[in-house]
Amino acid sequence: MESLPAFHISLKIDKNLDYYKNEKINEKQFFIQHFEGIKTHYSNHINYGVAQPNTRMNIENIKKVITELNNQPKIELFKQAQIISSLISSISKMIIDSTQVESKILWCSDRDNILNYLKKSILQPFVFDMIQTDVYRLNPKNRYHLDFLRKTSIDFDELVRIPDYIAGTISDLNLEKVSVSHEKFLPILYSFLTNPNKSLVLSLKNNSNNLELTKYDFKKVVTKEPNWNNYKKIK
Repeated sequence: MESLPAFHISLKIDKNLDYYKNEKINEKQFFIQHFEGIKTHYSNHINYGVAQPNTRMNIENIKKVITELNNQPKIELFKQAQIISSLISSISKMIIDSTQVESKILWCSDRDNILNYLKKSILQPFVFDMIQTDVYRLNPKNRYHLDFLRKTSIDFDELVRIPDYIAGTISDLNLEKVSVSHEKFLPILYSFLTNPNKSLVLSLKNNSNNLELTKYDFKKVVTKEPNWNNYKKIK
């Protein structure tokens, strides 16, 4: 994996992350306001003649999402989608700013629970609208082309399999003891997570309504890679 032309960002998120309390509104109200803002964003594109594909379709999509939010939505999926959107838009901005050229950004997701939510009533996954709006707000000069892939149109399991393996290692990792519960994760911990040119591990926590972002640096304690066959779990 060290030879792959890829950089992996891992973000561990506190299960009790609830920054909506700072706004003195509940989660449901927060997302209703959020999608009302997205609808306004799309409406402005029509009113000001800004070229953007399927803007009217997007508005109809958002209206249906807001209707769902006013009923009994699966808020946890909206929370996950917002985190995804924030990450993608932030990384996209870093790519666009560092290259200073028109960029083509493609998101391949295996988050089927989000992609399939409300699929019978909305024209595209609501997370696409969140990402489109967040990326545009950070990069209004439009030096990018943003597109999405879904498994219904193409099989990209090979693209997400390695990130899944890395995410599995991070999920299993005890950050305090820097240990894992299964020997299959040891090569990732030793060879990949210790390489700052290939991996970045962050942790986001809510401490008394203050968000704390921590960066973890992993270093090798031995220079020669061990024989991992000698590290079988003792039952």
